[in-house]
Amino acid sequence: MYFSSEPSFCRMRRTSCTMDGFCLLYLLMILLMRSGDVETNPGPDRIVSEEEFIKLSKLIKPYYYEDMGVNLDISIAELEQIEKDSRNTRAALIKVFTQWRDKQPPGTDIRTLLAEGLERSDLGSLSGELLAGSLVPNRTGENKKEIMSAARKKALTAIDNILLLQAASKH
Repeated sequence: MYFSSEPSFCRMRRTSCTMDGFCLLYLLMILLMRSGDVETNPGPDRIVSEEEFIKLSKLIKPYYYEDMGVNLDISIAELEQIEKDSRNTRAALIKVFTQWRDKQPPGTDIRTLLAEGLERSDLGSLSGELLAGSLVPNRTGENKKEIMSAARKKALTAIDNILLLQAASKH
């Protein structure tokens, strides 16, 4: 029995090795995107933007300041010092949010943790808005469906062109 140095499934035609790999990569990408369960960039949704912190600080009434801080594991002494050093409660809340965020380890789902803190502070409606991402309009993602649709069309066109080129080179 003869064993080659490489498995038979790894052998490719010399002329189309690069094109086959490229085509396979494109096909896999299209299949993942068409499944509808894959996000192109899942990371940022877990982060709370500065704009959202500002919006929250405007929407939270001053009498919730201490509850909010305590529910984010900031001591009352720290809260009093932050409030004393700040112009107003709104500025103090922003400081509390950013200080709390900076204490979180990398990879932490900041959005969910903050929403839980809002919920424990009896600010459930803000918690829901934060989780839904509706506190601040997302300017970059307004036409996300149209952008994804255009990207899919371009990718499918590119795949069609690759397949046509491969078919033409075989004949």
